[in-house]
Amino acid sequence: MLVALCAGLLLMRTGAPADAVQQFWAPALAGSRPVLIYCGQPVVYFLSREVHDKYRNTVAPDKQRGSYALTLDSKESIRGSDVIPVTDQFVGIGNAHTAALLTGLFAEKHKSVEIRYANDLSFSDLRGSPSVLIGAFSNLWTLEMQGGLRFVFEQDQGARRIRDRSENHTWQLPELASDGKTPEDYAVVSRLFSSATGQLLISAAGITQYGTRSTGEFLTSAALMKEALAKVPADWPGRNVQVLLHINVYKGPPGPPKVVAAHVW
Repeated sequence: MLVALCAGLLLMRTGAPADAVQQFWAPALAGSRPVLIYCGQPVVYFLSREVHDKYRNTVAPDKQRGSYALTLDSKESIRGSDVIPVTDQFVGIGNAHTAALLTGLFAEKHKSVEIRYANDLSFSDLRGSPSVLIGAFSNLWTLEMQGGLRFVFEQDQGARRIRDRSENHTWQLPELASDGKTPEDYAVVSRLFSSATGQLLISAAGITQYGTRSTGEFLTSAALMKEALAKVPADWPGRNVQVLLHINVYKGPPGPPKVVAAHVW
């Protein structure tokens, strides 16, 4: 409540009417501590040097620079030792895109940030600063902190979805391909004053990277946020908020997110 009050005073001092983005982020801007932005870590699998040596001739010589995709023989098997899990080295496009948009937003507001990756975040860090958790299934902190929320991410035997606990309705991606591509996605943006950390906590995540990427657009667009919160109680700036979004994907980049539901409490 103290954070919400300080945020309200900050908005009053600006003189001009606050847009929805200013109202949403005011609690994070009000304190002196920097905002932590944490990107989850995907697990990436490398192929062994032996596999690369065997199949490198499937790639044209002039394209064998930097990263390139091998064409494996579908009739042959490879050993388990030829598939190497790699952690702590990569960030997904959706996470990076949203982190960049938010960093730009905070720079405009003269607010310092700390960006964290992989295992470079502890619960004590979350207790010390307002935080933004980006990504869902690549970000265990997002999954850990969603207890008691209305819209939550679930994974059951490999199937990933979002569930509305109030109405027991789910949203999932029936056309999700094995390479992660999909013609649509769903995402959830949450802002919690009363999180388990005792600090302001924002999470922004899609079922896939497309939805996560669109949350960055939503969180930095006054027009999109105004539309999403048009029908919720007028005192939402001082309350917890969740917004469920739907995103169409057009041959690669996601389109603008559309609001499915908004919940304030």
